[in-house]
Amino acid sequence: MDQCRKDEAMAVGNTQALSLSVEHKDIDFVEHFQYLGSNISRDDDTNYDIYTRIGKASSVHRRLRPVWRSKNISKNTKMLLYTSIVIPSAIYASETWRTSDKTNRMLIVFNRRCLRDIMGVSWKDHMTNEELLSSAGIGDLQDIVA
Repeated sequence: MDQCRKDEAMAVGNTQALSLSVEHKDIDFVEHFQYLGSNISRDDDTNYDIYTRIGKASSVHRRLRPVWRSKNISKNTKMLLYTSIVIPSAIYASETWRTSDKTNRMLIVFNRRCLRDIMGVSWKDHMTNEELLSSAGIGDLQDIVA
């Protein structure tokens, strides 16, 4: 198997990308790629991975909508499902994220939107975020990630 040619190297961070070949086949250069479920970006932008994770968790949340709408399933069971299925989908590999105010805000909005949907709370109900979290018995996601 050919190794990387002596006069060439892989790109890391914002450095100039040079070509790499294995067994005389050039390796394509990409801006983003998925590795073990996380999205790695050439410029080390963790927001791309966070958007992707929240998108995947939103999809899981939508697929469980019949459960959230069911009157036969208790609130406690719904919260157990949410914390064991949806939240892990949202924060998978979060230990690699650079936390920022924007990141925290995205997690807060996602969590509260899901909880309002699960608990059947409309904007017309005038329930504060603190009341929502207290009623659900769940904290904010950025506290889990931090």
